[in-house]
Amino acid sequence: MQKNKPCVFKEHILSKGIKVIEGDFKDNDYSWKLDDNKASEHLKIMVELQKAIAGYTGVVGSRLPNCIGEQIEESKVQVRRLKRDINNLKNYGAMNKFEEILLDKGEYFLERAEGAISIARDSRYIDRIYRSMRANEICIGNVTPGNIGKKEQLFIIDISRCSYNLLEFDAISFFSKAKRKGCSVNFRKLSKEYIDEHSLEEKSEEFIIAMINYPYEFMKSCSRYRSLKKNWTEEEYAKNLMEAMLKDGVEI
Repeated sequence: MQKNKPCVFKEHILSKGIKVIEGDFKDNDYSWKLDDNKASEHLKIMVELQKAIAGYTGVVGSRLPNCIGEQIEESKVQVRRLKRDINNLKNYGAMNKFEEILLDKGEYFLERAEGAISIARDSRYIDRIYRSMRANEICIGNVTPGNIGKKEQLFIIDISRCSYNLLEFDAISFFSKAKRKGCSVNFRKLSKEYIDEHSLEEKSEEFIIAMINYPYEFMKSCSRYRSLKKNWTEEEYAKNLMEAMLKDGVEI
């Protein structure tokens, strides 16, 4: 987000009776000690905040980033690259531990990713996009417990990741991170609560569940190895891939 944008948007948030707390937000594991009740309460706060800030249009130069469709398109690119990596390994063989793991487990995670995208891009996907655009739906982006909450009034710390997007993606962000953090909650029940709070169509629940099951950490680990972004040894890249598989867990 450009630096001149938060000021106007911040005024919009303040006008809704929401407190914006200045300062850098730091996530911590303690905030993710969630059970179904705590997660449900957090979702209600999220929905209340989303409804309050929805409809913001701004003026020229002060609109929020439009992220509608970005995550799905990015996921499709990741799938194509993973498919290419696996095919190369099948043709030329693995040269180290990382590639051995990828050759062994890659097909499973590729099928899982393709399945998630296929369900997410169902016949109602375009309808969701139109709905979001008509209502100027705004996603908070950083929905981490602690970044948003409610005491005497609603509050938010980090507004830099707010954007125009489908409301489903805030739920996807929250649930996906909760899953990677090892939270033992009923994602399907909570997803149903979320769409009911927003009066979204039932298909939105399938959309959310599909994208929770997308193997984000596995894809991220493969991207790191592909671009050698980290100054790691081959063993460290292999360890990171193993940890990624654990974080992505099983499909729900």
